[in-house]
Amino acid sequence: MPLAPATGIFVRSCGEDPTFLNSCVHGRPGMIDLGKQQAREDLNNIAQWIADNKFPGYSERVEEISLPKWMLPKEDGTPADHQPIELY
Repeated sequence: MPLAPATGIFVRSCGEDPTFLNSCVHGRPGMIDLGKQQAREDLNNIAQWIADNKFPGYSERVEEISLPKWMLPKEDGTPADHQPIELY
């Protein structure tokens, strides 16, 4: 099937073994243009944040954090059910 050059063709590959999982996909018309538009908006936002030296999403104060509830001791004082991480 002939594709217009602007639609984009992507080859995806997954895995570490020679029997990689592969696929070849192409974008629908307008996908590349939409991606360019969204990227341009994001870059403009970043440029403005740099100019203003204000970065939304970063707090102006120190935030307090805690361990996740599943890591804290149980209400009766017994230790949490800790599952060690397995490294391969």
